[in-house]
Amino acid sequence: TAVSVGAAKSAKIWSVTSRAEYRTSDTEDKWGLTLGFYGEPVKGAGFSAGLKYYDTDRLTGADQVSADLRLGFVWRPEAGRLIILDRLDMIMEDESGSGASTESRRIVNNANFNFRLGEKAQVDVKYGAKYVLAGFSGDTYSGFTDFIGLSARYDISEKWDMGFSGGILHGWSAGLYEYTFGPSIGRTLAD
Repeated sequence: TAVSVGAAKSAKIWSVTSRAEYRTSDTEDKWGLTLGFYGEPVKGAGFSAGLKYYDTDRLTGADQVSADLRLGFVWRPEAGRLIILDRLDMIMEDESGSGASTESRRIVNNANFNFRLGEKAQVDVKYGAKYVLAGFSGDTYSGFTDFIGLSARYDISEKWDMGFSGGILHGWSAGLYEYTFGPSIGRTLAD
């Protein structure tokens, strides 16, 4: 059985959404809350925020709580050559009662910068970073990982483009690096 209720409000430059839900079954009971906000105070610049929270009680005795707070930013002016997309997630997950307990805290940020160099060429720079703090039955572990990538694309014709991309993934705690690079070709299938 599931029951939910929600509300939304929008104005000229912002909107807000919300939903509360409760589900019950033979194996678990779960309730959750979802909130969202989006605003565009300046044409071409947008901000968003969202929260998802869930609390699950299982008949096996295992309980789980999870939350994800998400913040976003976008810069995309109509006549501009630069587009910026950025998203920050703060995630929490706890589980207990199944003989062992686990806790997880993650902070993840993903940013993408797109530069139009002209009518036919563009360059993307991507940066992603993740910090994890995890606990397993009393033991605690942490780590930081990041990725930086670069790609370039050129329109050969109206339907075809070619490009090249590369990146480095770095696991700081372990001192590990992983590289990616290669060419690409694209075809527009529909306008």
